[in-house]
Amino acid sequence: MGSWDASRVRARLRDMAVRDLDRRRFGADTHRYELAPTLPEAEIRTFEHTHGIELPAEYRSFVAEVGNGPAGPCHGLMPLTAARPEADEEWAVDEEWAEDRQPGRLAEPFRLTEPFLISEQE
Repeated sequence: MGSWDASRVRARLRDMAVRDLDRRRFGADTHRYELAPTLPEAEIRTFEHTHGIELPAEYRSFVAEVGNGPAGPCHGLMPLTAARPEADEEWAVDEEWAEDRQPGRLAEPFRLTEPFLISEQE
């Protein structure tokens, strides 16, 4: 697998931020086109060991070479090791984040094995 060009990713984020100064793009107000610092290899290995998982190679290299979230599509990437800085009482996702960070939780089989259809109520 090839390596990320971190400077190119950061340049692209800066360009996107300049084009969206009012943060009107969906999720931009959450991630603000910013990246958290990268994680050292030892910290990534500890995360994988604690949770009994192996991160996908592309994601693993991204947090090691580019940044540990949050900039990304929509509301951005969830950081591996720390809650999002903008998280507060209103963020249901952060409650889930804490639950998903319990040792072994991420190694459990994904519960949804078939499409989940939401019906509209009239």
